[in-house]
Amino acid sequence: MTACKSTGLVALQGQSSEITGLVFDPESLAISATDTKVEDVAVKTVILGEAYIERKGVAGKADRFVCLVGEKGKVLLTFFTAK
Repeated sequence: MTACKSTGLVALQGQSSEITGLVFDPESLAISATDTKVEDVAVKTVILGEAYIERKGVAGKADRFVCLVGEKGKVLLTFFTAK
C-alpha cells in the first residue's frame, strides 16, 4: 500500500509541480490478492479505492485509483481518474 502511494505521488508530481501530497481513503480501499499476468508480468495484488490529491497543501475531491502490484511488492501501475 505504501509503495502505491509513494510511486503514485512521484508520477503525479511529474505531471504537475502543484501536487504536494496524496492521501488514500482507508475506508474505500479494496485489496485483492490475485495470481494473474499481464503478458508475461505477474500481478499479485490489485488495490482499488479513492485518493485525495493535495495541490499546494489543499486536498480537492476524491479521485479513484487502481494500483497493480507484482512480485516482491513491486508497483507495476498506479492510475488515477476523476470520479
